[in-house]
Amino acid sequence: MKNPYLVFSILLFFCITGCKRESQSPSNEARQADSPRTMTILGKKRQNPYTVQVVSQALGNLLHQQSGKSGDATVGLMNMQPTHEYYRFKPANVGELMDLEETGFDLWDFPLDTDVEYLGDYYHDPTVPADQITWMYTCIPIGVSFPASIQHEKIADLFLFDEDSGDEWDWDPWDPTECIECPDPTEDCWDPWGRPTCGTMARRSPKGKSGDEQLRTVGITKEALYDEVMRLTGNEDEMIHPNQLGKQIDAPVAPARRYRPAGRITVTDTDNQTTTTVGVQGLLVKSRRWFKLDHTYTNATGNFSIGKQYRKAAVIITKFKNNNVTVRGVSPDFATFIRPWETVFPIKKNIGKFTGTSMENLTYNFPYNPSRTSNEAMCFAAATTLNAVAEARQFNTQLGIAQVPTQMCIWISNRFGGEASATAMMARQIHGNFMPPNSDAATMVNSDVLNFIGNVTHKGIITQIMARNSPDISLKYGMHIDAEQTRFTAEISNDALHELSHASHMAQVGGLYWKDRVHNAYAANFIAHGDAYGEKGNTREGIVAVVEAWGYFMGSTLNRLKYFTDNPVIAQNELDRLENQRPLANPTSHFNWIPYGMLHDMTDNGEPLFTGVTDQVNTYTIPQIFSGYRNNVLDVQGLKNEILSRNGNQQAAELNTLVTSYFW
Repeated sequence: MKNPYLVFSILLFFCITGCKRESQSPSNEARQADSPRTMTILGKKRQNPYTVQVVSQALGNLLHQQSGKSGDATVGLMNMQPTHEYYRFKPANVGELMDLEETGFDLWDFPLDTDVEYLGDYYHDPTVPADQITWMYTCIPIGVSFPASIQHEKIADLFLFDEDSGDEWDWDPWDPTECIECPDPTEDCWDPWGRPTCGTMARRSPKGKSGDEQLRTVGITKEALYDEVMRLTGNEDEMIHPNQLGKQIDAPVAPARRYRPAGRITVTDTDNQTTTTVGVQGLLVKSRRWFKLDHTYTNATGNFSIGKQYRKAAVIITKFKNNNVTVRGVSPDFATFIRPWETVFPIKKNIGKFTGTSMENLTYNFPYNPSRTSNEAMCFAAATTLNAVAEARQFNTQLGIAQVPTQMCIWISNRFGGEASATAMMARQIHGNFMPPNSDAATMVNSDVLNFIGNVTHKGIITQIMARNSPDISLKYGMHIDAEQTRFTAEISNDALHELSHASHMAQVGGLYWKDRVHNAYAANFIAHGDAYGEKGNTREGIVAVVEAWGYFMGSTLNRLKYFTDNPVIAQNELDRLENQRPLANPTSHFNWIPYGMLHDMTDNGEPLFTGVTDQVNTYTIPQIFSGYRNNVLDVQGLKNEILSRNGNQQAAELNTLVTSYFW
């Protein structure tokens, strides 16, 4: 936790800004970096080819033709059962919106059966007042329940199928049901890449599988059905075999070419001297046309490839979330903000609408924008944060120490100020989705610190959202020195790695320790001193010293490893921060009494004379140091004793001298 507000500074940000849309489509003009968010422009509303009525008619027609007869059959000839229902929901407040979001449904803010002329940052139904939540659209598999108390309208019963899947099982991206444990070994559980697995990204065999079975029963191919439903609804431009209008395909005909969305998504690294951009790791990428939806995640180099294929233009969007973390954002200084309820969702970026080969070779970069109030700055910070989570997990795996928890909730803000650049409340890990109203975390959420947002109208809304989406970590990406500038990559990365090291600490000692020891100490310090670290000499100094020593030590150590090759200057600065700490008997700054340099000294050789530290300890590794971080440790002496007991009293005399020279 970067001083001073452990559970407080997370709330110094407000008003989400969906990231600015930069055109990847020739039909859209590029916009200036600081331009306001723009609204999606809808085009023609098409007749839906996937309704049960249309599919039944199409099947009847095809069966009629198979029998050698001409003309269309009656609708009732083939009565297909729906696989999904097409709904729209109108939440009355953020509570209902959170209820809807927590279902896991894939929600869209514009109709799924309408052309998109221009894909902006958001869409708002013109019939809905600007200060109200707009309609949200989704498909729900048959048999999946939803919160019926929310205003809703069923638009259509659907029969969904993938015309390109042949006889293969089709993973249903509309199904929100997680397949965590696979209690039945005969039950199919698959990930988005079509691999059998279990976990939060896995899904069971979809209810819509019965649709494939219905088609096999009557002997109609999906391609034939697809062409016929498109013909019946006036969507001939979508057909696979446009020269086979109304005819069953008996002989191979060259189909319209299909294109698979793939490419690389990067973020600018302002401090990397080897390359100006690096891949964004673990970014959710979605593609959709009609009800044909698919998604995947970028890999360690930012590359992605989506399984579904499209003949016509597909919408591509990204969201800053994966199985390990969801990144939400608030921007209290963004002047055009009028939609505070959007903070319910992760930060997203609508990349664009793509056709043909352009969707197979998609490249997009989240640029650095020096203006901290810009949309680009938020996306840049979110991408840098997402990478830090992946990097922390990779480092922890290599070191063999407690892993960063999964399902973390990170909030980022463009706010700035003093040392309060980041915090690690770990509230979601401790309290889940609902913070108890009498908890330290909830108290701080409702504290006067919220006055820093400068917008009392939205204060209550964001507080309510944060209570349900409790922050584990918060980061601020406004620069300390220049109030209007976005922080650079290495600085955001250091803060993120610092806080993620706290997350690993919490994972090892447990949530009860974090709540009863860490939260209480920091909250009491803030009340007594207006500073969460407090002062050396109070009864809470020990717990703060232990917790922050690990955070500062690991933040600089991991950031040094990150930039060791790509920016030796930053790597050296991180080393100097640890090596040159100067402890004082009567400190006025926490940099002189929190012993992060001591942890580094246990792993290296030698010590600069000006620090006054006696360092003859040099045999410890990071895992050995971390082994002493247990839930019985309440001060530096306790940490030292635990480290010694777990490592065979290794260099005991030297370690005692080192700790004493740090005035502990």
